[in-house]
Amino acid sequence: MTPRPEQRASAPVTTEQLAQALSAVGALVDGVRDDQWSDQTPCADWTVRDLINHLVQVNESFSAQLHDRTPPGPDADLLGDDPVGAYRRSAAELVGSLDRSGNAQAAPGPLGVSTGAERVQLRLADLLAHGWDLARATGQEVGFPEDVVEQALVFVRGRLDAAPRADRFGEARPVAEDAPVVDRFAAFLGRPPEWTPGLKP
Repeated sequence: MTPRPEQRASAPVTTEQLAQALSAVGALVDGVRDDQWSDQTPCADWTVRDLINHLVQVNESFSAQLHDRTPPGPDADLLGDDPVGAYRRSAAELVGSLDRSGNAQAAPGPLGVSTGAERVQLRLADLLAHGWDLARATGQEVGFPEDVVEQALVFVRGRLDAAPRADRFGEARPVAEDAPVVDRFAAFLGRPPEWTPGLKP
């Protein structure tokens, strides 16, 4: 019997795969309407603008660590008057940094000390989760490559199945076995698959 993708061993994430995911989230950022920036998202304390600011903050923090610079603080407003441009610049810098450095270094994080390859996988998982949040909050279609999402699901299952989730992730939500892989991924990280604006997380 052939195992489902998320039951297989996790493979390393390539810079190209991360770039594909960053580009797909960038398309969602481009699609935010002027009247949606203060709208609710599946992350209870974040508006659409807050969520995109987080995406930029993590991109810039990852790049800063690769270049031994001080990362921006989590509460800094990094979007200014050009949220789309801020996201695009941070994504391009991250991809360029990985291309130049080869990979990230091992470092402590929310799930314990992670190797460089695991940190890239963590960045991908966070990006996909919040990309799903952004798509749901703004009524857009998720355009992530299925193989990239499947790979991320393998990774988070391996890291979280036996680890306490603390305050970073909610408990896994029920989801249909034949649901799109991105919805299964989001549900595993505690998102209600049926979430729509107005529904409490």
